[in-house]
Amino acid sequence: LELTNGNAEGDIGGGISSVTSGELALSDVVVRNNRASMGGGLFIGGNTGTDKQVSLFGVAVVDNIAASGGGMYVMNASVDIGSSARANYFIGNQAIGGLADSGDGGAMYVRDAIVIARTHSLGDSGFIEANFAQRSGGGIHVQSVEDSYVYLINDIADAPLRLQYNT
Repeated sequence: LELTNGNAEGDIGGGISSVTSGELALSDVVVRNNRASMGGGLFIGGNTGTDKQVSLFGVAVVDNIAASGGGMYVMNASVDIGSSARANYFIGNQAIGGLADSGDGGAMYVRDAIVIARTHSLGDSGFIEANFAQRSGGGIHVQSVEDSYVYLINDIADAPLRLQYNT
């Protein structure tokens, strides 16, 4: 499944917007060339005090653009990025700014959320590679009012989990 060319300028989640309660599970999905103010590829948001659950397996988030969270914007949620036959990756996403207090998190913007990635890179490609943020966190930007955690766990000993060429 490919989700491409979505345009939510001035809104959230150019490719996918999953808010409030309810689980979301994506497997072998490509989210490419989408635009939004927050979460160019994906916007995942739960309510304060609730724990929205999201699972990503073999998901490619590529060439998405947002003011913040070019690839994915996560707020008040738990995201599990797990291993499958295909690797997960965030490549070429951009947080371009343009709104007040924006321009952070080229690949991921994590706010009051938990992201656990148990995956690996394929060949010389990175898990998080060649993403851009106008202000901070070309790869990952973490902001916390409550608690935010990002765990990156390599699941194959001889296949490193690469974060590379992010600016």
